[in-house]
Amino acid sequence: MTPLRIEGSFGQPSEGGACEYSVVVTIRNERGVEIARKLIGVGALGSAEQRSFTLLVEMTPSKGKGKGGVRH
Repeated sequence: MTPLRIEGSFGQPSEGGACEYSVVVTIRNERGVEIARKLIGVGALGSAEQRSFTLLVEMTPSKGKGKGGVRH
C-alpha cells in the first residue's frame, strides 16, 4: 500500500549561477516530535539545469506480535 506519493522538480534559472541543493526528509510522530531526519542527497545545479524527485511512503502489515511493529 502506498498512502503517499509526491513528485516534483526544481531548477536553476538560466540567468542564475551555479547553486548547491540538499534533499532532507523529516519524520514526526503524532505529537509533532521529530523521530527521524535523513539527508537523502546533495548535489549542484548549473545554469538552466533541473532535477526531479519522487517521494513514496510504503506501508506493509506488521509481522510482529501485538498491535504494531517498532515504535519510535
